[in-house]
Amino acid sequence: MAALITLSANASMDEIGAILDRDAALIIENVLSTDQLFNLENELDPYLSKTDRGQNEFSGFQTQRIGALIARSATSRELALHPLINELCSQFLGPHADGYQLHFTQATSIGPGETAQVLHRDRGLWGGYIPRRIETQLSTIWAISEFTKENGATQVVPGSHTWEKNRQAEVHEIVSADMKPGSVLIYSGTVMHGGGRTTQS
Repeated sequence: MAALITLSANASMDEIGAILDRDAALIIENVLSTDQLFNLENELDPYLSKTDRGQNEFSGFQTQRIGALIARSATSRELALHPLINELCSQFLGPHADGYQLHFTQATSIGPGETAQVLHRDRGLWGGYIPRRIETQLSTIWAISEFTKENGATQVVPGSHTWEKNRQAEVHEIVSADMKPGSVLIYSGTVMHGGGRTTQS
């Protein structure tokens, strides 16, 4: 049975890097403060409450998404500049890049009755001309509320970054990224993942 490793916020960069190299995904707990969680919810809710749900299976017919978080939320800017994440980006992406930049930001609210998103690799955005040994990106998903399998927590396939391109994940290889508010899921552009289905009403 596959597992997604969870570390504390004071874990060393070497430990985080080693797990990321092996699994291409992990969770770090208690990164955000109670005040930051409160501020994020209050800054983003006015936009999410007015946003339509998705119009296709990939976006989710019961899922709301908003972008441009850097412009809309002061606390989101703190997340983008978080020292732990930026140090990890430098370490992880550094061997194949002169630097790195923020690609995009998005807040997501998965509603009741949503189906599972197809498992995918984010590196597909860059086309197929970059060799697999070169990692194109490192991504984060921050939990503002409780992430559970029942409410659509992201599904991840640890270790799938080493697989042949067309290999499909079996059920026992897929893990729900359950995490408490204030935690962050960190994953590479090559690991398979996707939004989970919701079973809560």
